[in-house]
Amino acid sequence: MSKARTLFAVLIAACVTAVPTSAQEFGGQIILSGDQLLISESVDPAGVTPDGTPRTVYVYSRSGSGWEETGAIRAPAHEGPDYFGRFLIQDGDKLLAGATALDQNADGQSDGNVLIYGRSGDGWEFESYLRPESVPLGSSYGRFASIGGDLLVVTALGYRDTGGAWVFERGPDGGWIEQAILTPAEPDSAQEFFGWGAHTDGERVIVGAFNGPQLPGAAYIFGRDSDGTWVQEAKLQLDGPQQGAVAGGSG
Repeated sequence: MSKARTLFAVLIAACVTAVPTSAQEFGGQIILSGDQLLISESVDPAGVTPDGTPRTVYVYSRSGSGWEETGAIRAPAHEGPDYFGRFLIQDGDKLLAGATALDQNADGQSDGNVLIYGRSGDGWEFESYLRPESVPLGSSYGRFASIGGDLLVVTALGYRDTGGAWVFERGPDGGWIEQAILTPAEPDSAQEFFGWGAHTDGERVIVGAFNGPQLPGAAYIFGRDSDGTWVQEAKLQLDGPQQGAVAGGSG
């Protein structure tokens, strides 16, 4: 599709339900805020290559009765693919974007990262990375995320082979402070992709786990105990074998 993408194409890309494991191309993530529309294309339509093209979040502005492409957001200069735009969250005048393959320090290792941008006029400028030292290399950190009040949760599908979710709390200066790494209380190696979907309401965190070869998907609910420690409170799962069931997935 050419640069003259229309709003009709945008809506089609947003509304059609795709198989969760298919490539996430133009329309994978969308934010509509006032007269501005942000649309990610985190996977190269030409396919993944070792020196893959850095991906783009396209900026559209309302123009009359339609939309006009007015800008683009990318990660700072780096080598290799980045999958920039895996998730997008607007938090007031900040924009958070996941990039699960970004090699931040040019050491040839896929780090994964969350990039924070600040609003500058009608555009966005890069401000900082959010990647704790507790994130191992190759974890696909930055796949899904959610903000609720002063809590942020970010998932990494490759953490310890089954996945994990990082919980952050907003500090006095507005920055994000790591609080915990969430994993299932009773992990099962047959359960894949813990972190395929996440949500927080500011009090609890819910993390989806896409089904494995023998287990159905699940949704895990976490909260804080009386000491403030994050603990698993519940696990929601379909009863019995469900042909084709993908409970816990978030598309």
